[in-house]
Amino acid sequence: MRIKDSQAEARATFPPPADTGSRIPDTDPPKHLLQHARINRHKEKPMYDPILVQPIRDEVTRLGVKEARTADEVDAAVKAEGTTFVFVNSVCGCAAGGARPALTLAMKNANLPDQAITVFAGNDVEAVKQVRSHFLGYAPSSPQFGMFKDGELVFMLERWQIEGRHPLELAQTLQNAFNEHCVKIAA
Repeated sequence: MRIKDSQAEARATFPPPADTGSRIPDTDPPKHLLQHARINRHKEKPMYDPILVQPIRDEVTRLGVKEARTADEVDAAVKAEGTTFVFVNSVCGCAAGGARPALTLAMKNANLPDQAITVFAGNDVEAVKQVRSHFLGYAPSSPQFGMFKDGELVFMLERWQIEGRHPLELAQTLQNAFNEHCVKIAA
């Protein structure tokens, strides 16, 4: 059998789908396909199982960092007088192996921000969107650290600056930012 004959036979056995033009249907994909989709098209549902991410949240809140879960909570913290440190937490490996251990070390610094908040990428959709609206000029990333002084962004550490760096090196970067912008002395 020649190649052309086998191609013709394949086309006859498995005809191409009917031409629907280039128009994409206006309907959402079936719900069973969305369950495992990486993009959370239904904002009311968290991307990750809240029970599974709770220990990741707890690792940060044990340090005295408060969770901000709404846009209003984010705005209140960011616009507050003094220094506000923001951590965009994540389930990724560079958050687990670098960012959270660095934060743990950095929060032992003598100079600390007046307040520290955290939002969780993928689960605190509204809060993360609001934080990112305050990070003007920076691409959305997670994990991510930012610091505001009297409502003005004065420090940023993005994912690309976190990936592959040792937690001690990251902690030193955070502590340098605390020492430069914060005056509160840790007890």
